[in-house]
Amino acid sequence: MGPRRRPGEERLTPLLAIAVLVLAAWAQQEVSVSRQSPAIIIEAGDYVSYEATVTNAGGAAPGEGTLQAHFVSAGGKSDSQAEFAVPPLAPGQSKHLHLGPFKVAQAGDHFLYLGTDGAELADSFVAYGDGTGNAAVAGVAIASAGGALVAWYLRNRTRA
Repeated sequence: MGPRRRPGEERLTPLLAIAVLVLAAWAQQEVSVSRQSPAIIIEAGDYVSYEATVTNAGGAAPGEGTLQAHFVSAGGKSDSQAEFAVPPLAPGQSKHLHLGPFKVAQAGDHFLYLGTDGAELADSFVAYGDGTGNAAVAGVAIASAGGALVAWYLRNRTRA
């Protein structure tokens, strides 16, 4: 006696098998991303974009698919979703996609999730409050100048 089935379950099994094959083919897709930002330090109010490369790392060409992107902040003010069409790719073939721009609506932690279900973490960063980037750049410049002055003083002191 086999396992007991619910009514209609036998019709669902072939559809489920097809879905598993499609997902297995898409599971062989590799996605790499790099963040594009106009500044080194990202502040609230800035925009970030991503360059993504989808590569077929498997042995078979999957059908056309979609890459889902979800950009969100820990505080919830930044929350954007997008879906990008990916054509069928031969084994080893790649497709480049431009994702964004996404607005950084608040200071704090930000995350980019990608995948066929938009669930895999692809990038994270901390955005700072308005003006923090300028202060940080000025602080680094002042610290560097101070270090150079100390080095100059110590070098000249040892010569005397």
